[in-house]
Amino acid sequence: MIMIVVRIIIWSVVVPFLLGQLVYMLGRDSEEVSAVSKKFAYGFMLMCVIFFVLAVPMITLRLHFHVLMYSWILTVAVLCILSVVFGVRNARAGAGKASDKSKEKNAGTGADAFAVTVWIAAVLMIAFQTYLLTFNMHVDTDDARFVAEAVEAVDYDTMLLRHAITNEYIGRVAGEQTKEVTAPYPLFIALMSKLYGIHPAICAHTVFPALFIPLCYVVFGIIGAHVFGGDVLKRGLFLLFLSVIHLFSFETIYASGYTLLTIIWQGRSILAMIMLPLLWYFLMRISDSDRVRRKDYVYILMAAVACAMLSNMGAVLGGVMTTVYAVVNGVRLRSVKTCVCMGLCMVPDFLCVLITRLLRLYFERM
Repeated sequence: MIMIVVRIIIWSVVVPFLLGQLVYMLGRDSEEVSAVSKKFAYGFMLMCVIFFVLAVPMITLRLHFHVLMYSWILTVAVLCILSVVFGVRNARAGAGKASDKSKEKNAGTGADAFAVTVWIAAVLMIAFQTYLLTFNMHVDTDDARFVAEAVEAVDYDTMLLRHAITNEYIGRVAGEQTKEVTAPYPLFIALMSKLYGIHPAICAHTVFPALFIPLCYVVFGIIGAHVFGGDVLKRGLFLLFLSVIHLFSFETIYASGYTLLTIIWQGRSILAMIMLPLLWYFLMRISDSDRVRRKDYVYILMAAVACAMLSNMGAVLGGVMTTVYAVVNGVRLRSVKTCVCMGLCMVPDFLCVLITRLLRLYFERM
């Protein structure tokens, strides 16, 4: 049990932080109040991107699952080492400036008792919601496919070659499973369950809620820091009100609270509650600037790929949302180049939609 907890901490806390630090080093901005939160969110995004880039061609070539797993581990290990090296170098380079900046920050910051109370209430509410789904069971009918595909990868070392319901060996992708060729999130469940050393169903229903519910609020905390800046009270109130709304939004299965607190382990839910808000944050950053920086294009491209990995719906929603914003922002800045470059960041999403459609037509004619 202790070793499982250690593995979860390594692969779900340490590794995302190191990967996020590497992405964060693309360029810091004025929102240093959310630096740690950004590193965790960016790290998870990069984990999804790496998995997508490796998984799609390997699924198409019908390679064994262990090839994908070890390739992902090797890639992530190299990037984590680079993150440590660059992080140490930057820390030494900025050691002299850090003391002066800390004095300035300490002189101008300070939270009153009410703000502290609000933050404690928000943290307790988030912890309560995490407890609800982590230690209680909810079964969704879509698990019959998503978790079953993860179990196939773990038990048989194959990827999408067995019927998700009957477990019959087909030898090719068929039916609804064509969606997972370009949105291989179920195999991500298999990957993490192997790394944790637990069954995919336990990983999805117990571990993922404990990780993804707090991560959702981390992303919204980043958005709050962008909107309210260094105002501690407003950021705390934002998270507190948001958590209350989620807790009482079960009037429909399409509400964000239902998605967050019942099926957060599914790719479409992670998309809706974590990755699309993160993409929206990247777009908000651009709207507050008179130009689009290179790192902004990189962030948008990474978010687009991560959205596609989680769900085919993510490829469509992320692509449409960013394309529309690209047009609006191009008009605002009077720059055709900006519009075109932002549109190019969505090419992976639209390719995923096209490939999925072509695969379905191909298998229907077989």
